[in-house]
Amino acid sequence: MNYDVSVVIPLYNTEKYIRQCVDSVLAQTLTNFEIIIVDDCSTDNGPALCSELYGKNERVKIVHHDKNSGLGASRDTGTKYASGKYICYVDSDDEILPDHLSNMFATAEEYDADVVHNTRTYSPIPDDDGAYPLEMIGSQIVSYTSDMKELTELAVLNDDLSSRLDDWENHSYHFCAWNSLYKKAFLSEKNITFNGMRYSEDTVFYFQCMFKARRFVVRPGASYVYRLTADSLSRPQNPAERLVKAMNAQLDIIRIMKRVTSDMPFFRDSENNTRRAVDTILLSMENGFIKLSFQKLGEEGARKEEIVHSFFTENFGENAPYVEFLFYELHKIYPPIIDYVELSKNPPEEWRKNIEK
Repeated sequence: MNYDVSVVIPLYNTEKYIRQCVDSVLAQTLTNFEIIIVDDCSTDNGPALCSELYGKNERVKIVHHDKNSGLGASRDTGTKYASGKYICYVDSDDEILPDHLSNMFATAEEYDADVVHNTRTYSPIPDDDGAYPLEMIGSQIVSYTSDMKELTELAVLNDDLSSRLDDWENHSYHFCAWNSLYKKAFLSEKNITFNGMRYSEDTVFYFQCMFKARRFVVRPGASYVYRLTADSLSRPQNPAERLVKAMNAQLDIIRIMKRVTSDMPFFRDSENNTRRAVDTILLSMENGFIKLSFQKLGEEGARKEEIVHSFFTENFGENAPYVEFLFYELHKIYPPIIDYVELSKNPPEEWRKNIEK
């Protein structure tokens, strides 16, 4: 059967939230859609729960990986199995409001869009003990701007790629795979994937979408509910592990961006344009993961972690001591940054005040 939308949900150890996630998709006002749950070798009861609850639902496919491959690979697997005209990615610890798919689908059809992007996001307010609600109602979620460019009406990005690069560099639009709708034929034709990345896989994927899309439409408003939980797939618990994963991801980004820009004359023929694009992603990684992880460890704590020291020796050879020295010196002068997961331990009203800034 051909569906209007295929909703891809990667699943890895989110038994606590997966039912609410899938049920929120099944409650959509759009009716012609399918759900593809990709089990990335979960070690909890999530896959069994999905089989029990949705195994007989003709609109739900459950696919199992033979080995753990990461969030990006799970999304690529879901895309491969999708039969919908459009693809929507939803993380397994998140939810979507009932009109999420119908509004984006209507916009995509009206504008013949390759990508439809939403500018705002909802986030749940944690309870007094810092726990995120499983069942969410209006009073438990708050809308915030996930993009720097606040819009009051729908917009179509200018065809001028220089203008898009300015938007990219200013982080005008959120670098996440979720909260958007993608035409499957567009992803296939332009060979846009998550590139096998295990960390920060969204950024290069979204870069390709933004600069290869013939028509990129941006909608104001929110209908995606993003739980910023400490056990999110993108947030390993150990700060040293998170630090090293983020730094390795930066190296992957440099390598992969060289390949994905090779067939885009705007970047291939301009070293400056390419550098601006890559530097924006690297800075996003620095601000979103590396600074925060280093802040938790402190210089003394980081120096005691063998995996941190090994990262430099394994990647920079005889230059490792100098690169490692510069890393610590630079991070000594960075100002503290906010950890929104830690904020969840604060009273709800204080958390609301910070997330609405």
